[in-house]
Amino acid sequence: MTEYIPWGTPYEPGVSLALRPFPRGGVYTLGGLKSGSAEVVLTETANGITLQSVAVTYKNFSDDGLTFLNGYENVTSRNPTVTLNMVDWYSDLVQTGETQATKKTSENGFHLAIDVLLNNFDANGTLTTTINGIQYDQPANGT
Repeated sequence: MTEYIPWGTPYEPGVSLALRPFPRGGVYTLGGLKSGSAEVVLTETANGITLQSVAVTYKNFSDDGLTFLNGYENVTSRNPTVTLNMVDWYSDLVQTGETQATKKTSENGFHLAIDVLLNNFDANGTLTTTINGIQYDQPANGT
């Protein structure tokens, strides 16, 4: 049985997949439709094959004029082995207006190890999202 997933890329055994295009490293600015801006810094890996880091700083960013985003987020990924992905995440975002929200990492960041051969969440630090007073935490280690 073949399944069709409209957003997916079909996989055919034995056929090499083309590299996915991505924006080149650099500094980009996105203006909000109603106010503010988001400055995006993309950093490529040393070999230029993919992105290593995405950092965004929001200044009164709003597309609808009802919700405003301020703060920063920076996520860096590295692959010490073929199956292991290490993620360093720093976030201090505050959303005001129609929806009140924050997304914050602990002071020293949130650090995550993901091995595709293991099903085991392993993180140091915290990543906490609060939306209209309801707090959401990352999964517990070992799950």
